[in-house]
Amino acid sequence: MIIHNYYLNPLTDFGFKRIFGSEENKTLLLDFLNTFLESTLGHITEVTFLSPEVLGEEPDEKKSIFDLYCVTQDGDHVIIEMQRARQSFFSSRAVAYSARVISKSVRRGNRRYQLARVVSFNILDYDSPDFRNSDDYFHTVWLKDDLNEIFSDKMCLCFLELSKFAAQTRPDVAVDKRRLWAYFLKHLPEMQPDEEGFTKGVFKSLMETCRMEKLNDMEKKDYEKSVLEYEDVQDAIAYARKTALAEGKAEGQAEAILDIAAKMLASGMDAATISSLTGLTEEEILQIQL
Repeated sequence: MIIHNYYLNPLTDFGFKRIFGSEENKTLLLDFLNTFLESTLGHITEVTFLSPEVLGEEPDEKKSIFDLYCVTQDGDHVIIEMQRARQSFFSSRAVAYSARVISKSVRRGNRRYQLARVVSFNILDYDSPDFRNSDDYFHTVWLKDDLNEIFSDKMCLCFLELSKFAAQTRPDVAVDKRRLWAYFLKHLPEMQPDEEGFTKGVFKSLMETCRMEKLNDMEKKDYEKSVLEYEDVQDAIAYARKTALAEGKAEGQAEAILDIAAKMLASGMDAATISSLTGLTEEEILQIQL
């Protein structure tokens, strides 16, 4: 990863939350959501941040922790997840997270089932195997019937594949704002202050928000930690691929991921963070310590 003297990496946990997760920068989040979701939710004028931790219905039920969770002025719920490493069950997790939020919206005694509409927006820093047959980098998934008609609009899953987008044409020759946003997220650390196509409007504000010189000493330390975690993920991916190719079987990749998880544990990372980065369950991670 290139760490530029000018800009932080928006794909790190720190960078992602600095751009999208604060009241101060809410206009940036609104522009991002409207760029990708206006055709789904209508124009969003306001969002309220909610707790990213959603508990299960039963005491022993696993809780859900989102990267970002908010509700629009119309009562639509939006979950935003940044996924940096491939997980074989990620699409199922997106469904489970959405279903939990929908379930929480049903009030006791409500026989009309007036459900909240939930959009799960997933930013993927890898090519998803679920869309291997598509050249598009943005996908919208609905619950449909056998005539391809929407059966229910209460759940919508969106997937933005940044790595697939990265191989496509630079956005300075395009007019599609989605392409500008995707390019920004994928390439900001490599960009210059006078980058063509990013010197006006919301992108000018984004560039200012992400300037390294705007970080105080504490924020710089938090960002450096976030960068190390991001690089650990990238190293895990590269090592897993190399080992799997060398072994010629799935066991090689599994062993590689366990090895990386052990190194993350040794560096002091908590089990929940390692789970989100590697795809291992917290129980599997804790077994490594035994």
